[in-house]
This record gives sequence, structure tokens and C-alpha cells, in this order.
Amino acid sequence: MLRRKIYDSILEWKKAKNGTCLLIKGARQVGKTYIIRKFGEDNYKNTVYINFDIDEDLKSAFDGNLNVDHITMLLSGLRTGFKFEEGSTLLILDEIQNCPRARTALKAFAVDGRYDVIASGSLLGVNLKKVPSFPVGYETDMTLRPLDFEEFVWGMGLDEKVIEEVKSCISEKTPLSAPLMKAMTDLFDQYMIIGGMPKAVTTFIEKKDFNLAADVVKNILSVTKSDIATYSSASDRVKTRACLDSIPAQLTKTNKKFVYADVMEGNNPSTRKYAGNLLWLYEAGLIEYCYNLKQPTFPLESNMFIDSFKVYMSDTGMLMNMYPVETRRSILLKHPSVNKGGVTENVVADAIAASGRRLYYMHNGRREIDFIVQLGEEIAAMEVKSGKDRASRTLDNMAKEKGPITRFIKLEDGDIRVDENGVEHYPLFATGFIDSMCKKE
Repeated sequence: MLRRKIYDSILEWKKAKNGTCLLIKGARQVGKTYIIRKFGEDNYKNTVYINFDIDEDLKSAFDGNLNVDHITMLLSGLRTGFKFEEGSTLLILDEIQNCPRARTALKAFAVDGRYDVIASGSLLGVNLKKVPSFPVGYETDMTLRPLDFEEFVWGMGLDEKVIEEVKSCISEKTPLSAPLMKAMTDLFDQYMIIGGMPKAVTTFIEKKDFNLAADVVKNILSVTKSDIATYSSASDRVKTRACLDSIPAQLTKTNKKFVYADVMEGNNPSTRKYAGNLLWLYEAGLIEYCYNLKQPTFPLESNMFIDSFKVYMSDTGMLMNMYPVETRRSILLKHPSVNKGGVTENVVADAIAASGRRLYYMHNGRREIDFIVQLGEEIAAMEVKSGKDRASRTLDNMAKEKGPITRFIKLEDGDIRVDENGVEHYPLFATGFIDSMCKKE
């Protein structure tokens, strides 16, 4: 079993008894079904599981009266194995986007309170716009992402004491031992190649074969493109697919700002005709926006350019499989001739997003910083260096100035240190433990 952080969050929801149903969102194949069913097995006498992708006949239980007794009576009649016992039953409504009336019924279950309900779906933002009424105030929302780096190393069997040692060194800004540095770097390279899709990670853990793990990710990409065809309108399918396919090239550019003109030749980008297609990918959990800041001051979200942004894949393993296989080999062999800056920047973006932080960068003509990150009560400028050239004059100059940015961080292939300019140097894998970079109170 892959250990997931969201399990503890679900347990907190159960203990809180706050009168809400739980709604877990996330892209396909991130492990929603597995973790919810596992939680049910561990914590309830009875688990009633419905998958609206498969159990077409059970949708009829939600067609009429949404009274809880009426619904549970119909469900028990349609499936003899379903048992509803007050205080000891979890009802799981999986792929709820395919039964909008079930989503509406969550309010009734929350008010009734006799049964805990967890709903989940892969395309909730995309496919539930037709729901007649959302149960506002009666849902607790959580999002499950692909495995982050810490969850990945848990799966790879790394001892918890070793992880705590790494976090301590990051927090104290002290170098790691050479063996630990190499072990963590190798694990991060593997994570960058495989990504965090649970089935791909499990395949690699069991088979130790990058090609088999890549085959899993390629299949997920294929399903993703099928979703675009199924859930997009006929006029949007080509444009949404073109937006997805353009991301690897967009991230290979020196200036990684997303440019509509680069999506498809022969189209006028001035109409922003692809904005809705990008939003589809975001709501499906496939991409993350990283917004350009006018100025790096609190609150960051009030200082962003809404129409100037970079786009990253939510799983770097998926991005990796959209590049030629040479990119994967160059990471394994640490070969400098292949441009892997886009992949490296993407895995850092994923780590920041997985920590619950929104993604920002700064490019104002004079200065360009890969990421602007809030670390506790401080604002940090963060540069990502994936090649031999580790120079960062912008970061060095900013460190000498007094301004709203008070932390200056360079992520590179090297150990932890602080240089004479006050710039903090960390290995790339340190972003997998980004909370350890916050100053201790």
C-alpha cells in the first residue's frame, strides 16, 4: 500500500463531525478510489461503494425524492449486499460527476447525519456545471494530487529517520553527508522520470523497470486524451488537445510564458480563443497556472497579471512522457547535452503546488525569477538551475537590496549552503520538503 498524506486529512474530517459530506477531487488515476475504499475498510463496519461509471442502474435511486430514507431503501433493494446502519456506515459515491442528482443529494445526507458520505470525481469542475444546485456549506472539499516526493520516497522504503535528517538539514541550512546527498539525488531523478501516478510508482517499485512505468503513464495520457474527446464539445476537442500537446514545447523556451500563438499555427491568438481550453485542463486536474507578479508584495494574489502566466503539468511523469526518450536518458545519465530545464522546472512547480502554495513568478523586463514563493511570513525568490551554468546575477543583485523579498534561494545540483551574498543553495530535491525551508517560530 502506498502511504498517502490525504488519509490523515480524511481521518480528521471523520473525527470533526462537522455535519458535512466529504468531496475528494483530483485527476484520473491519482488514487482516489483506492484511498477512499481503504479508509472505509479501516474505519467502518459497513462500506457501501457505488461507482457511477459502472453502476448505471443505481443512478435511478437519486432520480426522485432525495430523502435519505428513500434513497437508502432504493439502494438496498437494488443491491442486496448494501447495509445501512446508523453511525457505522460509509457511503462512497465514486465518479459522482456522472450522476449530478447524487451530488445534489449530499445536502440531505449531511443534514440527516446518520451515515458518513465521501464522494469523489475526476472531472468535477468540467462535467458538473449542469448540476441544478450545489450543496453549498454541506461539503468539505479536498484535492488528491499525484504522489509528492515525500510520498514517493515512503513508497521506495526510505526510513523515516533518514527523511527527518534531510528535513533537519534543510531547516538548519547545513550540508548533508555525501552518501545521503547521492541517495536523495538519485531518488529525485527517479521521481522526475516516473512522476507520482500511483500505478506507475507501484509498477516501478515492484519491477524496477523505467520502461514498464513509462508504459503506465502513456496509458494514462491516452485515457486523458479520450476524456478530452468525450467531455469536450466538438468545437473544443481539437483546441483542448492542441493546448495539452503544446505544453512541452512551451516549457522548452527560454521564456516559458504560455503563448497562445504557439498552440496552433494559422490561428489568431488575440482573441484568447484557447483560454477556455486551458481552463478545461486545469479543472480536470492536469495543469497548474503560474502567474506573473506585478510586484512581489503581500498579498501575492492581488499583485498578479491574470493574463500573463506559465503552464506546468500537474504530474512531471506525464510531461516526461511527452518529450523524446532522450530526455529521460539524459536525466539518468546526468548528460548535459539535452535541454531538460522544462522538466526540472516542472517538478519544482509540482512540489510547490503540492505544498498548498499558489504558483507565481516574476518577469518585468529587467528581472526574471522562476518562482516567487511565500515561506511563512517571508517572500522568497527561487531560481532553478538544471545545467552546468549556475550563475544567477538577478538573484545575487536582489540579495544585496532591501525590498519585500527577504529570502533568495537557488536550487541546483549541489549540497546545502549559504554563500557570501546571503543566497541559500539547496539541492533540487529540497523542494519536496519545502515546508522545512520556513523559519522556525
